[in-house]
Amino acid sequence: MDRFFIGLEPIYSGINAVEFTANSPVGYVTKLGMAGDMVPIDCFMETSHPNLVNLREVFVTENSLFFVYEKWGISLKEILLLSPVFQLGEVEVATICREVLKGLRYIHKTIGISHGSLSESNIHIMEDGDVKIANIGKSMVTNSGPKGMSRDIKDVCKLARLLLGSSDAPATRGTVGVLASDFAHAPSDVTIDELLQAVGVYVQRTFSV
Repeated sequence: MDRFFIGLEPIYSGINAVEFTANSPVGYVTKLGMAGDMVPIDCFMETSHPNLVNLREVFVTENSLFFVYEKWGISLKEILLLSPVFQLGEVEVATICREVLKGLRYIHKTIGISHGSLSESNIHIMEDGDVKIANIGKSMVTNSGPKGMSRDIKDVCKLARLLLGSSDAPATRGTVGVLASDFAHAPSDVTIDELLQAVGVYVQRTFSV
């Protein structure tokens, strides 16, 4: 047997099962309760992007969908629970938002869907520091079109405000901090490319100081 699954009961960190395949990294399996005959099978695709928890496979049963993903790391929600013992700095927040935006651009332009539920719970930091967006399989099912794409961008700005926390007051921060606050309060019609350009300036200014 070169492939098998071990179910987790209770579910741990959103994982229903772990996939083991010979000579391959482990995979994580999540379950979505939904009638299989209500899902257009052609809405699914394998993904490949460094800022996504990539979807490998989908299994459809009568009442459920099972998504097989690559392994993911600690969520931003779990990191925030470590505060004030561990606090993300302004540069880390800018870097996280930049990587999330790169993943979101792939979701919007390459896959052609919205994510629909971006939050600190489904953005993960890997052991090597990579930032990855999770739950793309569910997004393929629940895609809400252009309105959802606009909401995704607003959710990134909302995430920035959350991660900046109480350090958001410009009077207590330097130039980079003020710029980060401006990014977090971007106008509602801002685009991914505009935010990527802005956040790139923050990071560049930091390392040139």
